[in-house]
Amino acid sequence: MPIPLLKVHLTDEDVLRALQKDVVSALTSTPKRIHPRWRWDARGSELYELINDTPEYFAYRTERQMLQSIATELARLASVDTLIELGSGPLSEKTQIVFDAYSAESSDVEHFIPVDVSTSALRHALVKLAERYPHMGIHGLVADFNHDLTVASELGGHRRMLLFLGGTVGNLTPTERDHFFVSLHAALAPGDYFLLGAGLITDIPRMEAAYADRSGLCAEFNRNILRMLNARLDADFEPEAFEHVARWNPVENRIEAFLEASRPMEVHVRSLDLRASFADGEWFQTDVSAKFPQGLMAAELIAAGFEITREWVDDEHLHSLVLARKPL
Repeated sequence: MPIPLLKVHLTDEDVLRALQKDVVSALTSTPKRIHPRWRWDARGSELYELINDTPEYFAYRTERQMLQSIATELARLASVDTLIELGSGPLSEKTQIVFDAYSAESSDVEHFIPVDVSTSALRHALVKLAERYPHMGIHGLVADFNHDLTVASELGGHRRMLLFLGGTVGNLTPTERDHFFVSLHAALAPGDYFLLGAGLITDIPRMEAAYADRSGLCAEFNRNILRMLNARLDADFEPEAFEHVARWNPVENRIEAFLEASRPMEVHVRSLDLRASFADGEWFQTDVSAKFPQGLMAAELIAAGFEITREWVDDEHLHSLVLARKPL
């Protein structure tokens, strides 16, 4: 069995410096907002796994069911020897569906490269993946896909498919998304494929409920960012003093999540010697998740230089999967 490798392109010190920079910006801005990526510590990942099983959160199971339905067709459309997953998380469960389909088609996929910012999550994933796929070359990469696309695209074989699933593209602003697609096109080789999962605009109450489940897991997930800041930066946030808010922004076509201060308070981030005041009812934005009209992702990928091989949409029009290719 090949020994899975782990390449660390983003160290814990790099992550800490980025966190410190973002927190200074977040707490000194008006309105206050912090990047959604900081929710994904170990506890945040555990909570998200639980959210996936709630009745309200349809995105995860919809995309998983779509992949199970299209995986065989995908394997026939795109002949590749390497699968690269951005933001793979602790299990790479959805990408395993894709790899199993390639195996069933007797394809020659030989390399699986999960990419994540969490070293601990990748170490856990590599052990599980090596057990399940003992004959595959598995090479984990600790990196930030916003900045390290070239590193990821140079690993593995000569015919690659890069996967960006889970609707994570919705966390990017339009400007960030344009930059990401253009950078991705530059990093990939001619003939490489890109599989993108994106949430579609649907019934507003249904979308809002998915981010504010009745069990309170979404609220706990949102407050967890404050607990992470307390632990990593010696801050003194009181998580329970903030209420979870999730609402649809019709101008930006996105769900926005906030933590609403239930009373006036001052927070001290001791490691940064930074103090921030919150007014009663003030909102601290912690997440954005854009949803898209059907066809928009394909159009943006074409504008970035890709050609579209196929687009799939589920029967309820909740989610799309777009298979694109960098032209030869």
